Amino acid sequence: MLLSEFKVQNVQSDIFSSRISQKVSDGILNERESLLDELSWQYSTLEAFSLLVYEENQANWRNKRGYSLSDKHNHQIAVSRLMENEELLINAIKKYAQGQFEKGTTDLGKALMKFSKYLVDEVNPAILLSVKKLIGWGKFDDQISIGVIFLSKLYGLEQENFKQYLQNHVSTTGFKNRAIPASLAAKVVSEYLEFK
Repeated sequence: MLLSEFKVQNVQSDIFSSRISQKVSDGILNERESLLDELSWQYSTLEAFSLLVYEENQANWRNKRGYSLSDKHNHQIAVSRLMENEELLINAIKKYAQGQFEKGTTDLGKALMKFSKYLVDEVNPAILLSVKKLIGWGKFDDQISIGVIFLSKLYGLEQENFKQYLQNHVSTTGFKNRAIPASLAAKVVSEYLEFK
């Protein structure tokens, strides 16, 4: 079929398409390395945020060969909304974690295990900041804990020093099995940073 014969419709632009369009206009993607850098950013960003936009029983985003162009566009719009709205993103992460808690996980770090590689500032600052804000709210059930290793990596703390601080300054009921209650995590990290 000739391209001129395709049926087209006007649609809302998503972040990923807009970035490509702008970079093509600016001539930035003319070099192979720039193109590969952009595609790598797009893939890793879609991978991270896709964990938050899939409903249960939907196909994993990597196996979306059966997606129509419309499906792919709708998926990128859903991801774009999360990227543009911090409140939506925090609530999506909260909902994702809640789903893991309902499956029996009681550790926030384990609930967010699939996000661990994105919780580094240079990799995905929006997700990192949103997880920190979620922890900062401290609105977790009493049985939900958070591990020392996860907290150390999340906040860039020296693990052994932080663990030593917890052993010396947090009650044994608050610090056990290398974890603390998730509801106290932000307060404890803040006190540790002041103590240092």
